[in-house]
Amino acid sequence: MNMNMLFCVGTVFRIKSVEDNGTIWHVALELSNGENIELKGLVEHFSKYVVETKPILLALADVLTEMGEYEKAKHFSELFLSYLEPFPQNQLAGVTQSNIGLLDYHEGRYEKAMQKYKTRVSMQLLQQTVEVPSNKHDGRRHDLGLLYNNIRIIYIHNAKYDEALNFFEKALDHIFDNHIDITNVFNNIAVLCCFKCEYQLVLKHSEKALTLEQDTLLKNHPQLASTHLKIGEIRHQMGNYDPALKSYQIVDEIYRIALSPDHPVASYYTCKYRNDLYR
Repeated sequence: MNMNMLFCVGTVFRIKSVEDNGTIWHVALELSNGENIELKGLVEHFSKYVVETKPILLALADVLTEMGEYEKAKHFSELFLSYLEPFPQNQLAGVTQSNIGLLDYHEGRYEKAMQKYKTRVSMQLLQQTVEVPSNKHDGRRHDLGLLYNNIRIIYIHNAKYDEALNFFEKALDHIFDNHIDITNVFNNIAVLCCFKCEYQLVLKHSEKALTLEQDTLLKNHPQLASTHLKIGEIRHQMGNYDPALKSYQIVDEIYRIALSPDHPVASYYTCKYRNDLYR
């Protein structure tokens, strides 16, 4: 007889016993009134900073992107895009299309990503034909800021750093103050400064991002690890080896907890850093 049971997210069980019956494991579970604090924090985080701030399909795409599931993230982004009016009637369509371009970029399909940014969407933005809402609390203004932030891919890819910085400054002017999205802008400016070998500025913007991330993200969030990694790399480059090592150790601890071993970011980190860290 087949039986299906539905459990609420966050349900906690205690393991009473485990038996190995050859080909089948028998595990006896007991429902507990206990609370999984870490899981509760995760649910609250996604409710506040992901689900409540954007449509559910985009929220799902964001979660899949953080998991390294770029193809699945692209699928749901394109599905969401199919329901929208084209840009500029709907600025969120422009943001979504640029996000899809970033997913292609993450997967190494640089030419395909560049083509998405050379569409009518990007060209209209570059030609300043978009009406900018004057109210700083207008969601459309925030969305336009995200598009300004994403458009950097054209300029950084072509080593046009001053033009990229110009769009970052516009993004900072449009995205809501202290919103988690603004940390992406700070981190991107840090990357840009790294290309220009301006290491003090890299540290300045990375630490700005880290401060806001620590206030808004869970302590084991992969984005925190990414920022710590950037700070560690720059400290190492500047010869500050002990602080760099401390940053790498924080990164290692977060990645071990938050990411699966086959996650593309974790795999890259393992190949490049972990072996050296524990020599």
